[in-house]
Amino acid sequence: MASHPPVSDHSSSALNDDFKPSPREAFHTNPDLCRYMLRTVTSAVPLAIRSALVSMGSGLFVGNAVEEGREIYRSEPMISCIDADKDTECQKKGWSKFHMEECKILNQTPKLRPYHLVLHRLLFWQRRKFISTEQGKALDYLETHFLDYSDDEDRATEIYEQATGIRDATRKTARMDLVWKLVPAMMTNCIPIRQAAQKESIGAALDLVTSVINHSCDPNAFVFFEGNQLRVRSLKKIAANEEITICYTDPTISVAMRQEILKRSHFFDCRCTRCRAEEREHAAILKDQKGQSSLEILHQAQRDLVALMRSTALAHKYPGLHPDFENLGAVETQLRTISLRAFPVSSWPDHIEPLPSSRLALAMFHLERGKRVSALRNALWGKLASHRRGGPEWVNEMLDVFRVLISLGSPPPPSPDEGLIPELIDIRTVAYGYLYELCKQAAKFFGGDSEYTMGIGNMYATVLEKTQTGSPKPGTEEFEKMFDDAQAKLMKWAHVPTGYGVVLSPQ
Repeated sequence: MASHPPVSDHSSSALNDDFKPSPREAFHTNPDLCRYMLRTVTSAVPLAIRSALVSMGSGLFVGNAVEEGREIYRSEPMISCIDADKDTECQKKGWSKFHMEECKILNQTPKLRPYHLVLHRLLFWQRRKFISTEQGKALDYLETHFLDYSDDEDRATEIYEQATGIRDATRKTARMDLVWKLVPAMMTNCIPIRQAAQKESIGAALDLVTSVINHSCDPNAFVFFEGNQLRVRSLKKIAANEEITICYTDPTISVAMRQEILKRSHFFDCRCTRCRAEEREHAAILKDQKGQSSLEILHQAQRDLVALMRSTALAHKYPGLHPDFENLGAVETQLRTISLRAFPVSSWPDHIEPLPSSRLALAMFHLERGKRVSALRNALWGKLASHRRGGPEWVNEMLDVFRVLISLGSPPPPSPDEGLIPELIDIRTVAYGYLYELCKQAAKFFGGDSEYTMGIGNMYATVLEKTQTGSPKPGTEEFEKMFDDAQAKLMKWAHVPTGYGVVLSPQ
């Protein structure tokens, strides 16, 4: 679990046992605290913590305009904890300061969630007086949703049980009322540690400045990690004095699932422009079903598709655990059955999630089982049918499609159940074009200095070295014409509608 105690005045007073989170107080009401917090990050533009535009709380604002695909700030979070399942080696760095104590806790309770580990470390630092006066004040201002949890009997019981377990793990050295209040504070304010190439988080982190950023389902910024460093970059142009927003959940999932997650984790009903637009679109599409479907039926089908793919992923990872989901042909049949339940008259619209994501996931399962032709069909259909045409999620998903394409660099063995394969020259041309666009988009959104972008750039350089002398290079008009023709052939072969293809950026 890689982290380090904050650089602070260890002689100053630490977080005390009188900690009482107060959602009525906001960071912007304490200018001195705001200035301290902003000094902990390295920012490319002036930042300010001010009253949020759509709530009673605080928000983070830019002082100058920020163009699309630019760094806003980076920082090393106050606390970062890697999931015990993903961190198999003890870290010698900081052993005497915190990790020796954590190893004892992990041995006793190995299934702790990452934000529990953040809280354990916070309590440990409190005892060791690693928390400065300013950090203690900032923690006191964190939103906890304490009353929201208390008003829900089931959630209150959940919090109490977690607090009791944490208290026991610390040998009851921490006061119960303090732990009781800190558990929801960590659940609310910890952010998932997602590195550029990963969709799943590998841990949790508490970053004071990032905890001030408010939510939007159509955000203008996003967060990713590189090593221990948190980086915040723009997804679109942000005007001077505009508020920075991020998506608290996966922005690629359906509107109903986003709202369910936000309601459970942050206790608000999202009525943003994007949510309302998607709800109107879904309602309009369902009118064609002649009363045989509804939003409720669609939302349940979306949940069922997500559950189907989760079970398939587990069956793929742990053979024998879910044998009913190991047959990918049977999984595809279930996928079609669930789709027909929501759209019995016409087919499920190509772009409505989670069908595109399900197809792309199936492609990767097929690829790992050596079914490269089936993988290609699902990858092209799943990715090109999606409306996403930029951003970090597009880069990660298109990289999967590239992996499928490049796996077909040599003819696959005959397979009657998979059918004919397109011409290899067309596959190779599309693969090179997608990789060219990947380089452009990765540099734009993750930054040219990120390890992820440089890795994609190295792949692209390797491809160029192998390109035959005299062949058109990506970025030229000759190559663009070849690419458009080849992509059209592959789309026709995979039954992807015309107009869904990737348009290459100019050189």
